[in-house]
Amino acid sequence: MKYCLVCFLLCGKQQTPDTISIKVEEDIGGGMPAVEDCDAFGDRSTQRGATSESLGVDGPGSSHMSSHNGELRILSVYGKGEGPLAVDGHDTLFTASEVEALNSLSADHSAAKSLERGERLVCHEELSVQQETPDTISIKVEDDIGGGMPAVDDGNEFRDCSTQRGDTSESLRVDAPGSAHMASHNGELRILSVYGKGEGPLAVDGLWMVSPNNAKMMVHMRTRPNKKPYGCGQCKKRYIREDFLKIHMRTCSREKPYSCEQCTKSFSQKEKLKSHMRTQTGEKPNSCDQCTKSFSELNVLKSHMRTHTDEKPYGCDQCIKRYRWKDSLRIHKMTHSGEKPYSCDQCTKSFSQQHELKNHMRTHTGEKPYSCDQCTKSFSQLNVLKNHMRTHTDEKPYGCDQCIKRYRWKDSLRIHKMTHSGEKPYSCDQCTKRFSHSSSLKIHMRTHSGEKPYSCDQCTKSFSDLNVLKSHMRTHTDEKPYGCDQCIKRYRWKDSLRIHKMTHSGEKPYSCDQCTKSFSLQKVLKSHMKTHTGEKPYSCDQCTKSFSELNVLKSHMRTHTDEKPYGCDQCIKRYRWKDSLRIHKMTHSGEKPYSCDQCTKSFSQSNELKSHMRTHTGEKPYGCDQCTKRFSESGNLKTHMRSHTGEKPYGCDQCTKRFSSKGILKIHIRTHTGEKPYRCDQCTKRFSSKGMLKIHIRTHTGEKPYRCDQCTKRFSQSSSLNVHMRTHTDEKPYGCDQCTKRFSSKGMLKIHIRTHTGEKPYSCDQCTKRFARHDTLNFHMKTHTGEKFNF
Repeated sequence: MKYCLVCFLLCGKQQTPDTISIKVEEDIGGGMPAVEDCDAFGDRSTQRGATSESLGVDGPGSSHMSSHNGELRILSVYGKGEGPLAVDGHDTLFTASEVEALNSLSADHSAAKSLERGERLVCHEELSVQQETPDTISIKVEDDIGGGMPAVDDGNEFRDCSTQRGDTSESLRVDAPGSAHMASHNGELRILSVYGKGEGPLAVDGLWMVSPNNAKMMVHMRTRPNKKPYGCGQCKKRYIREDFLKIHMRTCSREKPYSCEQCTKSFSQKEKLKSHMRTQTGEKPNSCDQCTKSFSELNVLKSHMRTHTDEKPYGCDQCIKRYRWKDSLRIHKMTHSGEKPYSCDQCTKSFSQQHELKNHMRTHTGEKPYSCDQCTKSFSQLNVLKNHMRTHTDEKPYGCDQCIKRYRWKDSLRIHKMTHSGEKPYSCDQCTKRFSHSSSLKIHMRTHSGEKPYSCDQCTKSFSDLNVLKSHMRTHTDEKPYGCDQCIKRYRWKDSLRIHKMTHSGEKPYSCDQCTKSFSLQKVLKSHMKTHTGEKPYSCDQCTKSFSELNVLKSHMRTHTDEKPYGCDQCIKRYRWKDSLRIHKMTHSGEKPYSCDQCTKSFSQSNELKSHMRTHTGEKPYGCDQCTKRFSESGNLKTHMRSHTGEKPYGCDQCTKRFSSKGILKIHIRTHTGEKPYRCDQCTKRFSSKGMLKIHIRTHTGEKPYRCDQCTKRFSQSSSLNVHMRTHTDEKPYGCDQCTKRFSSKGMLKIHIRTHTGEKPYSCDQCTKRFARHDTLNFHMKTHTGEKFNF
């Protein structure tokens, strides 16, 4: 492209011309146009205070340009002063070595601001060569032209500031245009615009222009690839502006010249110090108009606004993910490249971000600098503390758009949404299970490997999941952070509180489709369904028993190991089950919160009250499938079933006797120890069991609640009625193994056996006689007291 330069000087006595217009034409036709051709510029130049009169200016160097076919190119505009173009005391507007050098115009160094203020006086020089074309027209801004423009002899001053390709020692001399007129009128020349025809990056509809309206476009064009002329000598980074490079150089040199006077922090940029100072004052001048949040920096507010608009302007070029922030995209790209530049010097882990390494180092040091002001917990990361605070405020900012559920954490919402979509992207390679979360898969894999990396430091238990360990620790500390807002009960786990609240609301959302029962928990319904199917998938490896639930099997195993992990803090008793300990503690406190509404009795457990109510209603829901007997309690039925199977799982450790129930063994043990804890309050007799005391009390009251339905006899004991019934049926189930005699009761067989062994356990304390039967001893005692016999 061939160029010609025409300078228009607009002047007036008081009014100052605004412009130098530079027009680029396809061909100069051997010379520069005369002043009369200035209409071509007038349409594209915005002139303030111009008059109708224009000065005639000779076309500079027209004959020489014609003979040499010279080409003129704008390289730079220099100036001295304190305007917005000033960099190190010099104003540099154009700095590249080609026509596209106009792109270097800085957005901060706006030409419009400087030009409109009228702070620049302009003169120009034209440089040419014999055959090779010079690269530049240099336009220098000076403080005063002294009544005229400088001659070409002063052109050396420009060569140091201009990069010229193919320069020769020969230069054309050009008359300073309008010098005499400028001297007489003291005129000022100001650059307003540069026009041209062609296809440059500044071209609009075939014309390219730099003016006050599009000066920032030149800097913007540097955002295109390979348009960052300022490179760092210590790393590979490049910048579109020199001042950006200067700031960057401080990161390489670690220079931080701006220090906070209230703390020890220093910063590489003045703006960063200014932002930091707001953390000291608490100033947050930038407020969001869609929520109540405020911010100390405007750019943080702009980023925050994207959380409302869901704008994600930064897209990955290797996948479909998009991000709100440029830094998030940069970090994401490391997942594709696998880049992890930050390595821990104490283990083999590496990280893609420096702050991740910093947080990781606290796992080695144990440092937890962020403390909750509402509880005693501390955390190694600030964002973890923020998340924790929501457990106190119950804030749930993330809501599902398909149901009413809300969550404290965004990741929890994302996982929840998979329950709607059914998405489970993480699959186990050892079984068919799939998971919606990678961490769930990781924990599941430990069920295959048997790995339990999380150990309790107060007992020998280990766990595959850290959260399970945390929950377990509460069994040692007895911490119950979750309290009911409708009663005084507290719970270790949030889920336990949720279940408890259903007892207040009466909510039972899970119904059995085979009976009318409903349940508050899905897992309880699942366990209940096994009563219909008879399924018992959990088997004991030490006996033949099977169970429908795993936790019941675990509890059962303690009957083999005799493990009693739950100890009373008020006495020496220990229990296999936590609930048993809770019930036991009520014997110390005397608490019996469950009262019968038909009598004065109270109970420490709801199931005891439920069983008691059946004594009023006569209900016996548990029936034996091998005989006609029915029971009010399931435990009594289980004990009864052993009379058919002959099972006696409970053995005495002081003799060879075994028993079908634990309660009977307990009573038997007292025959060895002589313990009789139950005393009659109407006489001096004491008994080893509560049941025996109860039967004895009837000898004082004369109560005989058990009546025979085939005769008029009544009995104080159910066992006596059972024995009596056999007199009607002539049933004698107990046979002697030393003779052919049979008996209707076990006690009668026991007495008969003594006739074979000669055993006489009952002795008179007033003489030496002994007897095989207790009633025979009682009869003998009357011979000493003189009491009459009743036959």
